[in-house]
Amino acid sequence: RAYSVLASAELQRQQYEPALAAASKGLEQYPRSGESPSLAFAIGLSQYFLNAYPAAAASFERYVERFPADARLVEGMYYAGQCWQILGKYQVAAERFLRVVHTFPRSAYVPEALFLAAENLYNGYQFEQALQTYNRILEEFPTGEYADDAAYSSAWTLFELKRMDEGVARMELLVQRYPESTHAPKAQFTVGDYYYNIREYQKGKDAYAALVTRFPGSAEAPRARALIVELDEQIANQIYEEAVALYQAQDFRG
Repeated sequence: RAYSVLASAELQRQQYEPALAAASKGLEQYPRSGESPSLAFAIGLSQYFLNAYPAAAASFERYVERFPADARLVEGMYYAGQCWQILGKYQVAAERFLRVVHTFPRSAYVPEALFLAAENLYNGYQFEQALQTYNRILEEFPTGEYADDAAYSSAWTLFELKRMDEGVARMELLVQRYPESTHAPKAQFTVGDYYYNIREYQKGKDAYAALVTRFPGSAEAPRARALIVELDEQIANQIYEEAVALYQAQDFRG
């Protein structure tokens, strides 16, 4: 037990190398003791905070496999996912985070694990699966910590899937449902950009104007104000072009 107590004390002091040494020595000498799960977890955690992510990933994987009944299993799964994410192994990371959700559906880790799974699926170009996972957050945790993040990321996922109208609608939903989110001004600006790019200038102007009204102090507001002026010119030109086209289409021969 002395090695486990020592490793725990060193972890609390953020002395990760001594913690790793104590835990490694204890597990080596007492591989089947009652303290083995704590020692194995301490090894992975020490390596994680020492930025030794490949070693930490391997340690947490061994811990999860060897000690499936340990009280800290959910944390071991979570940290394994974090390691694989940092290492750029997005599919593996997503699988580890989803394992947290499936194995411990009532855990406080579930909302974050779902969001991290979705992010890793997105980074791994698994857009359909990412969208399903973001949507699950919005359905199951609509007022949770990650809801606005899920709404914003899911909108961009819809854009990646070429479901443009749905992506714009999701941006608008974010602004309506989560107006205090840091994503809200960006989402409103994106709506304006979308309509600008498809030459629906009045809708674009209205979206930018809504941004200026609702988020006047945001980083996006100055650019939105400039684009409103630019769009006034575009709208005038568009009206002129339509008038010319209408005139040219008329038959004045009587």
